[in-house]
Amino acid sequence: MTMNRSTVLVGLSGGLDSTMAALLLRDAGYKVIGVSMKLWDGHSQPVHPEHRSCFGPHETQRLADVESMARSLELPFQVIDLSQEYREIVLNYFTQTYASGRTPNPCVRCNHKLKFDLLPAKARDRGLVFDYFATGHYARTEYNSEQDLFLLKRGVDSTKDQAYFLYALTQNQLTKTLFPLGDLTKVEVRAMARQRGLILADTEESQDFLSFEEYPQLFEQPPRPGPIFGTDGGLLGEHRGLHHYTIGQRRGLRLATGKPLYVIRIEPERNTLIIGSKQETYSDRCRIEHVHWISGVAPPGPIEVIARIRYKHRPARAIVKPQPDGSALLRFAQPQSAITPGQSAVLYQQDIVLGGGPISLQT
Repeated sequence: MTMNRSTVLVGLSGGLDSTMAALLLRDAGYKVIGVSMKLWDGHSQPVHPEHRSCFGPHETQRLADVESMARSLELPFQVIDLSQEYREIVLNYFTQTYASGRTPNPCVRCNHKLKFDLLPAKARDRGLVFDYFATGHYARTEYNSEQDLFLLKRGVDSTKDQAYFLYALTQNQLTKTLFPLGDLTKVEVRAMARQRGLILADTEESQDFLSFEEYPQLFEQPPRPGPIFGTDGGLLGEHRGLHHYTIGQRRGLRLATGKPLYVIRIEPERNTLIIGSKQETYSDRCRIEHVHWISGVAPPGPIEVIARIRYKHRPARAIVKPQPDGSALLRFAQPQSAITPGQSAVLYQQDIVLGGGPISLQT
């Protein structure tokens, strides 16, 4: 990273990665301003949360810790209240998606709509002046002069692909975004932190969305029990409410059948859960809705890609065929397990992120 006298607004979460991103940028000569999002509204979640996360009662202490850390590192710091926007944009989407029988990906939506959009915009409204916005994501950007566009690329650390959560970023956002950790591994970042004597160097990271496990606590109406059927139509039991389940799930079915069974389909219109064998979770195709292409333009025809259908999914070879309505058909070379409606399918060529969108099984 070359020396630079520009000003960078850095999103600070209080964790190792965002802290090191800020320090590396300052080392490179940037003027750094730290900022954190306030997301919790202060009353909507349980009094005794289970663990720290992005959203929940621990936030008050977390923000205090971030402010203390910024002060000790002599970084200017502000907190931007986005709790109302978070509820409208992320939590409402989360509950509505679950209610429709799909499984949401709140991190993608939060990054695109809040962290890389509303957060810097609100910071400017407060009078903060900066040239770039930066985060601790393990991702990279690169300007392609031949195409006159910015590429989004995976970080060099093969154990991380946080670019997966950023596929919805626009050219305008990428133009003014920096990822200082993109060319580093997590091991290298920890080593740098130890050299600086940071107590964060050996802390465990949390990528949890909520500070509690039972998602139905977010819903205004309590989960409604209903029937569980096998794929042969036989009644096998009763579920606790569809919000508790996702495609491919095995644990928590509470059925004594003597063999492993998995969620195959969720039918909210009948309040019904369909379960079956592991083999029945496999499919070689799906539709991607509202595909966002990083370049801003869909390919003119089918192209070969590597696709990821959830964050921990092992990337698989596929052909993607853009459709006139903005969706795309995705067909895998080999069937994949638990292709889940609502989750994000992200498309790559080598380490370049082409784009992605929410999954639909209607092909």
